[in-house]
Amino acid sequence: YAAGTEFLHVTAVIAAVDGESAVRASASGPAAGAAGLGAGVAADLLRQGAARWLALSAEHLSNGDDA
Repeated sequence: YAAGTEFLHVTAVIAAVDGESAVRASASGPAAGAAGLGAGVAADLLRQGAARWLALSAEHLSNGDDA
């Protein structure tokens, strides 16, 4: 990358609620391409099967009304 270019590294982990299994993905590149890096990491997580944990975790999320 060109000198002076801001560089970004994105790492994401999605894990099962019980912590027994997880998927991980990361990407690096110019900060100007942050949206693309994030989309690429998300796509990688989904290819690894993250959707099943996302669906399960959505069941446990609060809408904020349980205070």
